[in-house]
Amino acid sequence: MIICFDADGTIIDSLTVESVYYVGAYKKLGIGLVDDIEDLKKLCRNNYFEECAKHGIDEATCRELGAIYRRDLAKSGVEIPMFPGAAALLNDLGKRFPLFIVSSNHSVFLQDILTRHQVGGVTEVIGGDQETSKVNTFLKLKVRYPGEKILFIGDTKGDILEGKKAGLDLLIGVTYGWGFQEDLKEAGADYLVDSVAELASLLQQITENQ
Repeated sequence: MIICFDADGTIIDSLTVESVYYVGAYKKLGIGLVDDIEDLKKLCRNNYFEECAKHGIDEATCRELGAIYRRDLAKSGVEIPMFPGAAALLNDLGKRFPLFIVSSNHSVFLQDILTRHQVGGVTEVIGGDQETSKVNTFLKLKVRYPGEKILFIGDTKGDILEGKKAGLDLLIGVTYGWGFQEDLKEAGADYLVDSVAELASLLQQITENQ
């Protein structure tokens, strides 16, 4: 079994930070599409890059926004926390399964957070700087691990829909992140969990015979 996690809203608690610094990046570039965190959440409801493109924001501008966000965040000295229990869960799973972080966020940025929280055993962090489509990432993993079941955990409707489009075997939606419970249900998540502790318990049940 291959286990994949989204990052923002699933393992890292970035909502408060991005409400200041990512929203701020949009304002610095004079892009009126995002005035507050609710606007940003709407863009992240589905695939972030695809939603931006619908509003005329190209990939290069998306990357510039991300660079401004990371730069300003670094200058501030503010650190993004992981959800309580997430680091321990990743460390445990990484000892037993190929483990991937599949996110729209920047790979090195996410790896730095994992390192700061002493998370080891992650096979690879695949961020939006490497591949903007999670569907493409999942399809490449299916080729890389032929015959293996792939499980994906995410917090938005887009996460679940991209997992379905790629034909993944099991999709878990977390309700404590950026998304909306009704969206996760509508998208067809196989399971919904309300906390990292509940997620850990569910994954233990799913993986105990693997």
